[in-house]
Amino acid sequence: MQDQGEIIGYIEREELGEGIISEYLRNFSPREMVSDSTPLIQLLHIFKNKTRVFVLENNSIKKLITHADLQKPPIRMLIFGYITLLEMRMSDIILDRFGDGSWYPMISEDRLEKATELYRRRIDKNEDINIIECLQISDKFDIIHKDKELRHFFQIPSKSKGKKDANAIRKLRDKISHANELGLDMSWMEIIEVVESCGRLLEISESYHYEK
Repeated sequence: MQDQGEIIGYIEREELGEGIISEYLRNFSPREMVSDSTPLIQLLHIFKNKTRVFVLENNSIKKLITHADLQKPPIRMLIFGYITLLEMRMSDIILDRFGDGSWYPMISEDRLEKATELYRRRIDKNEDINIIECLQISDKFDIIHKDKELRHFFQIPSKSKGKKDANAIRKLRDKISHANELGLDMSWMEIIEVVESCGRLLEISESYHYEK
């Protein structure tokens, strides 16, 4: 609702009844507002327990953001980029620790064969790449989960917990890459928890010291 051109509050449709609209006016709560300079990743965390937020621009409410807006390209690109960056960091760490190929037995023969075939095709195209980069993200998680030191480094309490989180990350990445709608079989709270999990793993990975 506006007063002299300035938005002063809002109305919940389901609360409307008899009388005039102003009787149902609700004032903005500080917990419902964010600055227009709020980073997108922080906005995602805010939405973990909210269904909407109002955006402040120059001390005035100018916009409303809901879960529907989280479907838009900037948020989808942010999540996909977060997961891709984590996958790249995992590749670097696996290469540093198992550069001699000792990770081969840690994945199935079928998965290794597929990675090898992809590696050969990309080499034929003169791409500067190593075979670890041809693994699926689930393969990289398997390698990390099966190595006691890496599991400890990434603070993964158990293989089962690690596998559960890895499956959730892979599932979300696949949904975005295939342009599927978010928030259906994974709630937004679950999606944001996956992003937070990626953030924790990324932060941990930054402390890994590569051997020169």
